[in-house]
Amino acid sequence: MRHHAGERDVLIGAALNKPGLCTLRDAVDAVIDPQPGYIRRHPSCVERWFARGHGALDETVRTFEESQAGRFWHFLAWAAGNKLFEVARRRGATDEAPGQWVLTRAQGRQRA
Repeated sequence: MRHHAGERDVLIGAALNKPGLCTLRDAVDAVIDPQPGYIRRHPSCVERWFARGHGALDETVRTFEESQAGRFWHFLAWAAGNKLFEVARRRGATDEAPGQWVLTRAQGRQRA
């Protein structure tokens, strides 16, 4: 099960790090789209994943789910902050001249 959690972690990480991923909708689509293919390739994993009732398996699943929730919340916070920053820039609500700053996920606020 740890192997499957690791593989799914890589899939989700790659999905959330795609260039051009800017909205919550994009993020949800990017995370969900590869899942059916993974499930088809590993049907027994899905059965065990949702069966629960075994301490070690439950712990692996819980740890994975908490990790992914944290990753997704981080993206959500970035997307919300980016949108607010974009609106403020358009309205000229900052001390900076409009268009001088951009926000990137990897590096934060930078000069354009």
